[in-house]
Amino acid sequence: MVLDGSLGHVTEVLSGDYYQPLSTNSPHQIWSAAMVVSPILRGLLGIDTDAQTHSLRFAPHVPAEWRSFSVDNLRVGTAVVSVSYRKTPGWVTFEVKRTGAGDCVLELSPALSLRSSVTSVDLNRHALPFQIGQTGSDQHVTMRFPVAEATSTIRIHLKNDFGLGFSSVLPPLGSSSQGLPFFRSRGIRRTRSCQSPSPAWLGRVTVCRFGIRRRSPLCAEANCTTESRIRVI
Repeated sequence: MVLDGSLGHVTEVLSGDYYQPLSTNSPHQIWSAAMVVSPILRGLLGIDTDAQTHSLRFAPHVPAEWRSFSVDNLRVGTAVVSVSYRKTPGWVTFEVKRTGAGDCVLELSPALSLRSSVTSVDLNRHALPFQIGQTGSDQHVTMRFPVAEATSTIRIHLKNDFGLGFSSVLPPLGSSSQGLPFFRSRGIRRTRSCQSPSPAWLGRVTVCRFGIRRRSPLCAEANCTTESRIRVI
């Protein structure tokens, strides 16, 4: 409900029945705001700075539908760094700008789809060494270099890039909650069985291995022929 309140208003307690805060909540609490700010900075953007080693780590998990964004005024000791992201077919481009004195080393490690393959990486049109590390859900292409120039451009050339996004729409304030009442996940014979809490904005979704298909109402016999599916139990 951050987007539905006034600036700086992060509700402390949500109603379980309706899309609205409880009347007894305190809207201005540092820990309530931290639950929004911290996941964005550390999770979504993967930002970590270390003034002692003059280093900045930037490991974003960019949503599939995002084509560009920028992060400004990242302070690394006495240096100030800004990073912009742009995605075009076959390419991911980062532009890094710095001001201020002192050394600054950037470790850039964006998350990519497991289907993607990295053909090359260059820094200001010169080849840049990189490493690939895989996790269970994605892979990261990692490069480390000193930010010595006022503007540096890093280009990542990709093949077979793939992304899947889901856009949700916020309901009117006061809307009744809909969907499943709780969450549970377990593995049975390569099939994921889940029961999920669905606030009013989530809607009803059946998630298949290679995509998302809407289905209303959800049922135990989802019309899905893939090996992996979410089954309501």
